[in-house]
Amino acid sequence: MAVPLFFSIVNIISQIENGREIADLSNLTIITIILSFLGEFVAIYTRLGSTVDIFDICCYFIGMIFYYFFINSSCKKLI
Repeated sequence: MAVPLFFSIVNIISQIENGREIADLSNLTIITIILSFLGEFVAIYTRLGSTVDIFDICCYFIGMIFYYFFINSSCKKLI
């Protein structure tokens, strides 16, 4: 659930700064790739005992897909 929360915070900041939200799948994918790289590969060098876990990377992308469908769903327009 960290990735949807992260995207929510990024969108709040983006709306304040630029007046638009990041809801495009290509932008979300690029940000998720960067997040997974930082969370899985850079963490090896910054935290003792860290390992790369492919399931964590899959969960990053599942969170991104969940966020994408939530943002672009018709339920959001009802709120």
